[in-house]
Amino acid sequence: MSYTIVHRTPLDVLADRAAGLKPVPFSEGLFKTTGTAAELVSPVLETPAPFNRLVGSWNASLPSSGTLILQAKILPAAPKASWSPWFELGRQDGGRFFSPDRQENAYGFVDTDTLTLKKPAAAFRYRIILRQPGAARAVLRLVAMSVSDGKIRPARAFAPGPWIREIRVAPRSQMTVQSKYRRDICSPTSLSMALSLWGRVLPTTKVAESVQDQTSEIYGDWTFNTAFAGTDGLMSYFSYLDSLRALEREIAAGRPVVASVSFGPGELSGAPIKKTKGHLMLVVGFTRAGDVIVLDPAAPTAKTARRIYRRKEFREVWLVHKRGAAYLIGPLENRVMTVGVTDADLLAEPSVRSNHSRHDPNLLSQVLYGEPVLVRAARGDWARVEAEDQPHFSKNGWSGYPGWIRAENLACALPPPTNRVVKLKAARAISGGNTILFSLGTRLDTVGSAAGKTVVRLVDSRTAAISPGALETLSPAKSALKRRRILDSAALFMGFRYVWGGRSGVQARPSWGVDCSGLASLAYRTAGLSIPRNAADQKRRARPMAPREMKPGDLVFLSAANGSPRITHVMIYAGQDSFIESRHSVGAHRGSFQARFGVPLARLKPGQTVLDRAFSPPRKRRIYFGAYL
Repeated sequence: MSYTIVHRTPLDVLADRAAGLKPVPFSEGLFKTTGTAAELVSPVLETPAPFNRLVGSWNASLPSSGTLILQAKILPAAPKASWSPWFELGRQDGGRFFSPDRQENAYGFVDTDTLTLKKPAAAFRYRIILRQPGAARAVLRLVAMSVSDGKIRPARAFAPGPWIREIRVAPRSQMTVQSKYRRDICSPTSLSMALSLWGRVLPTTKVAESVQDQTSEIYGDWTFNTAFAGTDGLMSYFSYLDSLRALEREIAAGRPVVASVSFGPGELSGAPIKKTKGHLMLVVGFTRAGDVIVLDPAAPTAKTARRIYRRKEFREVWLVHKRGAAYLIGPLENRVMTVGVTDADLLAEPSVRSNHSRHDPNLLSQVLYGEPVLVRAARGDWARVEAEDQPHFSKNGWSGYPGWIRAENLACALPPPTNRVVKLKAARAISGGNTILFSLGTRLDTVGSAAGKTVVRLVDSRTAAISPGALETLSPAKSALKRRRILDSAALFMGFRYVWGGRSGVQARPSWGVDCSGLASLAYRTAGLSIPRNAADQKRRARPMAPREMKPGDLVFLSAANGSPRITHVMIYAGQDSFIESRHSVGAHRGSFQARFGVPLARLKPGQTVLDRAFSPPRKRRIYFGAYL
């Protein structure tokens, strides 16, 4: 198990205890100090499985006289265990870094940058201490903690994807600098190459001097390398990655990764050195065969730094020997974050909704708990994102549905795996005495049961208890069962009022529901399908079909009035001559083709112009039919 928490959003630190700190806009970080002393203490942070190693990271801007200290304490994974004392993990004084003297007790010990435990732990807390004697203020942008138990997942066969690429980075060699550095600076050399991609072009020796541990005089302290990289606005932290797939995700996003390896003679074919107990290199891509493209700073020259290492061998020397140790570096933009509240409004413009209206044109959609968003930009307390579970088509092709989300609704975490979906319009769960509401269509990860309740893993790795009757399995099901789930889910909104942009079972008012395509989107999620957000895109991706082929759960599309081909409405076919829809004037209801169009379904044809009697006077519209099952 390898697990990393990254606190970078207001939601991430909502439960932290902050003293002498005030929040700063999301685009700037987390907190700014208000006086000469400050402290940030996390709540209990649970881990998916017990761990025996921990490494911390921070990103901060300190005045020259400022000091930052990172500490951690752990709770052993044993009945009636007590918390350890605080372990110091590192200190930053202005622009210099100091590792603590060796600390050891019955719980474990800190050796330079790593807390190694004598017995596995199930949870931890972190503490940031900030001090500055003058009037200048410090800004804390990020805190990260990574844990590992040393157990490695079985290798998986390589699969093609957007990680088959090579990120173009100017190579460097540590062997071409002054002899006093040459053998010791693989970490800052790799870091300097990564930083150059993001516009921070610094001499290798300057980076080495900046990251040097003033206590041990080494250059490879993981915490200090990432802290230095994060001093100029980049997100930078240490992480134990759990697989080559995790490394592939970073490459696909355009972010090269500094990876730590160790190997003996013959274990890494083509390496410029025969063996090493610890060496770092920059991973910049993957070949079509899945082999790993790196810039190895141990090469004799910059021109020979580019190497291709066999996938199986690289996995062994990085993932098995070093637990997937890596520096993850890059801007805030193009990172996947996860909605950590019941639902988040996706808006056309970043403005607070002063009063909730059923017909607010600024509301584009809603994103449910646990759904991923790709952050494209930050402005103040807002994030411009693409909702990845809501495909959208534009002139640039398919992407996630674009819009603005309040950063306070986002967690800086990848979405957890899921195996269940909420089948009620709204379901209550209890975590630590607090109630959480989950909308219909919310996908969750069940990890067990207790006291007659199903236990689910939350985005922040805590657990919650929910009634098993609120959930449906996401395992493969026959088409007939999926169709029944779609209709049953859509029927839950019967009688609820139409809401422009609505895509959640939990709305501002009890009588409110969803819009037409939101109804289809949620209903299909309960069948394990993520279909596009709006009606036009739903039609674009659906398989065209004739009315005689229709089965319950398939979709019916209507164009705008006066024969326009632009699709503006979607209905769910409910069998025989009926459909379920959410419409402006009547909300969610069941209707018939005969009553709506004066013609039964059996007599309709794709693209036919129909007279829509839902309006007065009736409007001419084109009708189409499509399926996803």
